[in-house]
Amino acid sequence: MVLEDTPIFNADIFNEIKTIFPKSDDNGKRDLRKRVDVVEKFIKYLEDEERLETVESQIFVKNIVSSIKRGADCDIQRIKNKLAK
Repeated sequence: MVLEDTPIFNADIFNEIKTIFPKSDDNGKRDLRKRVDVVEKFIKYLEDEERLETVESQIFVKNIVSSIKRGADCDIQRIKNKLAK
């Protein structure tokens, strides 16, 4: 995911993502459910930011977040299904 390379200009969202971002255990593993929560929150932030973009930039990027979200939604659903078992 591009989370680590994307600046987050909303301090509240940044702090929320920072708070829910899972710490790694002694083996370097992170809680998968919390990782999914972070991805969902980050995509929501991107969607909200995209809505605030100017008309010109929306035409240029052609709703790129929707494309990212479609791909991520498939992965997230697959992960949630595996976690539910």
